[in-house]
Formats: sequence, C-alpha cells, structure tokens
Amino acid sequence: MSPSHPLTVAASHPAQNSHRSRGHVIVLPGRGEGAGLYERLGSRLSYDGYTVTILDLPPLADIDAAWLARADLGEAADEAGPVTLVGSDSGARLAAHLAGRLGIGAAVLAGIGGADLAADSGSDAGRIATRSSCPLYRGRLASGGADLTAPGAQRFSPEVTALLTETVLDVPVLAIHGEDDPITPLERALPAYRAVAPEAEIVTVVGGLHDILNDVTHRSVSAEIVEFLERRDGPVIRRLVPAAVSAAA
Repeated sequence: MSPSHPLTVAASHPAQNSHRSRGHVIVLPGRGEGAGLYERLGSRLSYDGYTVTILDLPPLADIDAAWLARADLGEAADEAGPVTLVGSDSGARLAAHLAGRLGIGAAVLAGIGGADLAADSGSDAGRIATRSSCPLYRGRLASGGADLTAPGAQRFSPEVTALLTETVLDVPVLAIHGEDDPITPLERALPAYRAVAPEAEIVTVVGGLHDILNDVTHRSVSAEIVEFLERRDGPVIRRLVPAAVSAAA
C-alpha cells in the first residue's frame, strides 16, 4: 500500500471568539485558484469560532489515481474539532471524494465542476465576469489570484473523472450553487450534486454566478455555511409558524 501524502497547507485561520475551536473547516480551492481568494471566507468562519485551513492543490492535470489514493489531510486534521471539507468547482469534486475515502463527517460543495461541466466565455475579462459580481473579488482575479485559462481546458483526466464520479456520500452535505452560473449551469449542477450526495441539502443563490463562495452575496453564503456547521449534530433553532405560536400561547 502506498504511503499517505499530507496535502499542502497554504493558509490557516485560527478560531476566534470561542474558548475552543468549534470545528475544523478545510477548504479545497477550484481550478487554478490561489489560497488568497479564500481569505475572506476563512476570516468570517474563524470569527465564528471555527479553525479554517486552506489547502494548496496541484493543477488538475497533475492529479492522477495515485494522488487520489495517497492524499491525506494530515495527522492534526481533527485536533481542532470535527472536520468539514469545503470545496469549490473542481475542489468540490475532490472534497466529496476525500470525505468519502477518509470518513469525514460533513462537506460543503459549491459551484461543482471539473468533470465535463464547463463552458467558456472567451477573454480573461469575460471569464472574470462569469465567475463573480463582486468588484473586490474580480480585482483579485484580474491581479493574478487565479489562472484564468478557459475552464474547459482545465480538466481531470478521464480516469480521475471516473473515480470522482463513483463517490456517493451519506454524511451531511450542503450544496450551494448560483442560479445564474454560466460555467456550471444550474440544470446540470443539480443532478451532479444529487449523484454525489443523494440526501444533500441544496441551496441556490438568486443571481449567483460560479464562484459562489466569493460572489457579491458572500456574506449570506458564509452565514449559510455557519448555520450548517452549527447543526451538524442536530437542529439548534426551531421556527414556529403562526399556528404553532397560537397553540403554544
């Protein structure tokens, strides 16, 4: 059996405002993305008491079956509490696969892609426009925060795609997708999420584009992730409809 290979940590955000870490969120970026693109997400989740680690992943062309078999989160992955993998685009595919292989208890999948789900919009400016409506994030993309090569040119090999699409999770999964995503259109993304996690909780973002963790609605999306993390072990909030309130009174 091949030895495990701990994945490279690109950035860390220690838990804040809590006497202990409430859990360990490990983020897997998408195709060609630098860890700096997830600084805002890491800061928000860490502010709510979660330890956040952002991984540095190789180009999709360098990921093969051996890499998938050896990839490991490292011995310290659970020292900060229950682990949740968060993946965007191709990182969503990898997060689902690793969650299944390593027995991780929960996952957040966003803007799923990296298999055969990809469209192209021509120029770098056009590709940036399809990814996010957030001016700050668009500036980071334009200044080198990601490889803007056409998404369709950044693909897993057929062998790896086959392995990734075999994954079926039965743990809590939150899927988040932009309703106006032109790279992985919603009508193609929904079956992909259901194939990976039949019982996934799927939320869509009105007007959302592809980089939904970094779109103009990033505050609402971050809040949705925090709520998911908080209820991993069961509901913590009960909403009473008017009839139930009247009966209680």
